[in-house]
Amino acid sequence: MSKYGHIPQNDFEALLNKMGGEEVMRAFMRGEYHFVPKQKSGVIQVNRSVEPEYPEWARVINPSLQVSGPTSYDVSTLDVWRGVNRFDTATYKVRHIYDTIRVNDGTLENYIGLSDLYAIEEQGVEFFNQFFREKIIYAWKSVVEDTRDKGWRVPMLYVRNEKFTLSWVSLESELGTSAHAPRFRK
Repeated sequence: MSKYGHIPQNDFEALLNKMGGEEVMRAFMRGEYHFVPKQKSGVIQVNRSVEPEYPEWARVINPSLQVSGPTSYDVSTLDVWRGVNRFDTATYKVRHIYDTIRVNDGTLENYIGLSDLYAIEEQGVEFFNQFFREKIIYAWKSVVEDTRDKGWRVPMLYVRNEKFTLSWVSLESELGTSAHAPRFRK
């Protein structure tokens, strides 16, 4: 009895045809061909009809920006501002990035927000790993004031142990080289 005896013969024929026929199959078996799975599309849908849900302790610094931005876009088209390229040290305060974006770029509107992080998270860990590979992504237009201690915080999303973590980092914290600020191309 064959290991795959339960699979109908016509399924094997269909697979062989899809591969390119018997010659391609034999070349594959000799190691001359490799099949690469199709990459998932990077298109996400973002609900901008309502403000995203914030923690109860959060006061949004730029409320008008929370529903701004495209409702559909391909994350692979985002520019990624890498703060480490603009500073001389390997670590720096989160506030430096926020201030640099506001002063040098003149707007936070071109950056992703909390709604975008939620939409990315909905796509799953495999999607995140495909497009952001071990990065921590920040939603700069969704900076909040923590009403408990008056500190400012920015939401960040990352994957650890194949699980998402959405957390809020203080603008007074230090960042390393994995800090990325995705923004829409101008």
